[in-house]
Amino acid sequence: MKRSLVMLATCFVLAAAGGCSIQGVGPASPSAPADAGIVVSGEGEARAKPDIAILRLGVEAHRPTMEEARTAAASAQARILQAAKAAGVAAADVQTEQLSMAPVYDYGEKGRTLRGYAATNIVRITMRDISKSGALVDATVAAGDNDARIDSISFEMSDTAAVRAEARRAAVEDAKKKAEQLAAELGVELGDVLAIEETAVSAPGPIMMRAEFTKDAATPIQPGSVETHVAVRVRWAIDAG
Repeated sequence: MKRSLVMLATCFVLAAAGGCSIQGVGPASPSAPADAGIVVSGEGEARAKPDIAILRLGVEAHRPTMEEARTAAASAQARILQAAKAAGVAAADVQTEQLSMAPVYDYGEKGRTLRGYAATNIVRITMRDISKSGALVDATVAAGDNDARIDSISFEMSDTAAVRAEARRAAVEDAKKKAEQLAAELGVELGDVLAIEETAVSAPGPIMMRAEFTKDAATPIQPGSVETHVAVRVRWAIDAG
């Protein structure tokens, strides 16, 4: 009894220092501890082709007066929106992201001098037919000429459920292989799955790219593929046989 009290007191001291975890204190229980068994993590990835292109484009017109800048930007943007409509883009898939008009100054030793005014109009266009993305970029350049501005092009998936399921399946298979290897190394058999937890999911994010274009050639657009990642944590019982 005295030896048990000494050991318990020692463990309490270590626990206070963060170096001991007390388990199983109290009446014995026939059930296994909550963390018993073989616990592994598995990871899985899956790729799929995107079916949506997100274009951020528009105009940035620099003119001597604000009215000239505004008129130039509005006229060019109207032509761009008309080109988007002709490409089959619905009005709901067009959203203004930036609209600004501001003076532009040059700075020198004698202070600042007014150079003119800049009018910027940038829209976010969702292209549900990726094959027409390059043509819309070309139309933007044609409509805005030197005022055209292509901020970015990215690609996404409209439905990510299937690619997530594929990544999840791969993660579970990875966890199972690891658990089987551990069991074989220890000379035991895997029992039932006691718990499984999905610890991380990275949704297919947008693929960012820049379009290289010239006035003498159509703009090539390559959507590539999007990737999603799933991680799981699984605990198996050890089969006593």
